[in-house]
Amino acid sequence: MPGNSVSQVRGGLGIFAGAPAFVWMSNAYANTGLKFAQLTCAVGNTPAFSPTLPPPMACLDGTAIEPGGAVGEVDLIGQDTKFPRVLRANLGFDRDIGAGFTATIEGLYTKGIDDYFIINRNLEAPVVASDPVGRTVYGTFNGSGQSSPAYVNTIYGPSSSGGVYELLNTSENYSWSLTGQLQKRFTSSFFMTAGYTHSQAKDVQSFTSSRAISNWRNSWKPSGDLRDDVATTSSFSRPHRIVIGASYTAPWKNYPTDISLTYVGQSGQPYTYIAGGAGGRGDLNADGTNTNDPIYIPTGAADPNMFFADLTTSDGVVTAADQAAAFDEFISGESCLDGQRGQIMERNSCRNPWQSFLDMSIRQSLPSIGGRTLTLEVGIFNLLNLLNEDWGRVKAVGGTVFYEEDVLQQVGADAGTGLPVFNFDPVNLDNRYTVTSTLGNSYQVQIGVRAAF
Repeated sequence: MPGNSVSQVRGGLGIFAGAPAFVWMSNAYANTGLKFAQLTCAVGNTPAFSPTLPPPMACLDGTAIEPGGAVGEVDLIGQDTKFPRVLRANLGFDRDIGAGFTATIEGLYTKGIDDYFIINRNLEAPVVASDPVGRTVYGTFNGSGQSSPAYVNTIYGPSSSGGVYELLNTSENYSWSLTGQLQKRFTSSFFMTAGYTHSQAKDVQSFTSSRAISNWRNSWKPSGDLRDDVATTSSFSRPHRIVIGASYTAPWKNYPTDISLTYVGQSGQPYTYIAGGAGGRGDLNADGTNTNDPIYIPTGAADPNMFFADLTTSDGVVTAADQAAAFDEFISGESCLDGQRGQIMERNSCRNPWQSFLDMSIRQSLPSIGGRTLTLEVGIFNLLNLLNEDWGRVKAVGGTVFYEEDVLQQVGADAGTGLPVFNFDPVNLDNRYTVTSTLGNSYQVQIGVRAAF
């Protein structure tokens, strides 16, 4: 600020494109639906091939590629789809507040102008606009609960690699953050900083894959119209984050030693409970996949819209009534679920436990060789886990990083309402979270020597 050397205001506003998102655009050039087609004909039943004509889709006797057979997905780009652009604004204020402390407060806002989301064009319009629990349904179910999606073209339907996916733009994504920070140099050799960030991030789909089909199946969990770009909590949302850093330089002059510690504490990743199942079960909205359907949360153990079947475990038979009571207890034990009783769970409305990490680095100056300065560096990542094997470990539902957990298993359908019938294993009551099997859950030590030329 003019005339005031202890305060500073800074900020900016602009529209940014960033690095082009080539991979999601290039899917349309690689996945035409025919690239991976497989047609098997017996000897004497093989059609003629021509380099100037399209490849044959049937044998001489008329046998064609089976609906849902080995046909690759078709990826499209919407007529008006553009590369992503965002509007971003920030405003920061720094001030020397005395006693050697510098305080900073900064806000950042990002609004997606042309972000991406993906829809499946091979799905017909909804068959049922709203089932008894409020879910939009895109097909039908047989008596055992297996789904039969209503496809525009069945040849691109139930195959694991089939489908017709269109890349579109959405302007519904946004995020904001507010950060406060304090820093101080206590002595010439000791410096410390601490900051806290509160943020919110909403998006339609959190792209976690290079493939269109994977993003459609895994990156959103809608219970309504699959063609609507409704933004909910992003899979990358971390509403609370604390960062504390300290560095110390040992007082000896000849060969200085620098020690740095960095602590990061942050909210766990959000997640959604879905239903699993085999043979077309668990696909609660009959859209062809059982990986994107959030569960209905019953009002209580006697909710008329929730059905269970007896479950046989290694410890014996768990009756439907006992499972209903156990699932009710499971819901009561998690506030994010308990507050949504009587409705379908909102995408990413629950969150994994708090995460803490501590890293340490030590830099020791060594005698120079040939005029070159040498430094020995030791880095310890996840120091907490080195100190105690139960510390510094990420706990998550299912032990995965896919932001979902199939806490229920569909085993059938109710004859009267057509609603799914589930199994819930009471063992989940004591195993809500597990430790993810990632390298980051173990301490790591890195040793190196740096030579300055």
